Amino acid sequence: MAQAAWIWWLSGGALAAAGLALLWWSLFRDRARGRRRCPKCWYDMAGVPGLVCPECGRDAKRERRLGRTRRRWPVTIAACLITVAGVGTGAFPKASRDGWLSLIPTTALLVVAPPAGKGYISNTRGMRDLHPIVSELLRRGAQSTLTEWQWAWYIRNKGVVELPDRWPVDTPLQVRMCVPEWVRYGQIQLRTSPDERSECASVGATERESGFGLMSSNGNRRVPISLESPATVSFDVRVVTQGRGSGWVGPLERVLWNGMVSRDIRAVPSAQEMFDILEGPEWDARARDFISPSILITVRSVEQYSSVSGTLVMNRSIESGLKDAAVGFELQLLRAGEVRATATVGMSDCDWYDANAEHPTGLATFHPSSLAAEIAEDLSSWTLRVVGRPELAIEDFRQSQAWTGSFELPLDEIATIDRW
Repeated sequence: MAQAAWIWWLSGGALAAAGLALLWWSLFRDRARGRRRCPKCWYDMAGVPGLVCPECGRDAKRERRLGRTRRRWPVTIAACLITVAGVGTGAFPKASRDGWLSLIPTTALLVVAPPAGKGYISNTRGMRDLHPIVSELLRRGAQSTLTEWQWAWYIRNKGVVELPDRWPVDTPLQVRMCVPEWVRYGQIQLRTSPDERSECASVGATERESGFGLMSSNGNRRVPISLESPATVSFDVRVVTQGRGSGWVGPLERVLWNGMVSRDIRAVPSAQEMFDILEGPEWDARARDFISPSILITVRSVEQYSSVSGTLVMNRSIESGLKDAAVGFELQLLRAGEVRATATVGMSDCDWYDANAEHPTGLATFHPSSLAAEIAEDLSSWTLRVVGRPELAIEDFRQSQAWTGSFELPLDEIATIDRW
């Protein structure tokens, strides 16, 4: 195998060297060296008065144009192709062993890599696989080899730490943090100052050996900051890696990157001021097409094990105008017009939430759950009301719109009863 690799390397090196030599010859070999030549047909105009070529009639207009270097562009193209073929030939053993992505510099991979938290793609089996670029960064052990400036660029441009540009006054600020999928046993730590004693918010990711892949606690974290006026908010951010201990994650090993992340945030009077509000009968009808609710009523012989849960499937493939709306809804169970149980769905309640997912799914549990038996006895008298709540949607601050209307559905059309 090693001998075969040497053959590829020598063949590729010879081809690349020949291509570079030919490239130099085509671009720089035929210089004027003081000779007067026609820039079109390259006729030797030594002793010819004026700037007009007697051979082809081309008027050079300026004397300096008669001293141009002759470039043989067809040969240049052929030389470039030969050089590329030589490089490809020499790189073939590595590409066949590690894949063609292994030939791309790490910096270029970071630029085209998906944002943190979006490093999975759906496969034909309905499961999720790591994005090829993320897999390559994992293979390289990028978390241990990135330079300071590479870490800084990735964290500030790829969604590792996201801050809103607007936030309601007197509401604890939320910061969205996400560990890149190519960081094993990693943790993002965020403090309001570099002081070790200041309050720390963090998210982490571990790799389970059972084959389930990367598990993470990515998401929004509240920090002890409330805005009263526009301000520049700065955080001390650390990316650390952890070793394996007796559990999933062991003691801290080392800091991969430490730096400041800042954002100018405008204070607004209320949550509604954060979004472009979508309201009115037309938007309520569109929301009904966008949101597909279902209710599961679990009735057990022991009341404390009974429950009422709701699921919202947001169909982002429908051109409803709500495709980019923030996730923030309240679910109400009504009987004879009276609200008997409620539940809320925000971004943090969505299963594998992804802003680009076609069908993000929100999960909620109604309170009080003791109503399960009563609802199951007479479904036809119950109604589900879905209400848009901007104050719940602020978790999803990456979106620019929020729906604030409501719609109702008969419970017997969307509910399933599970009796034991």
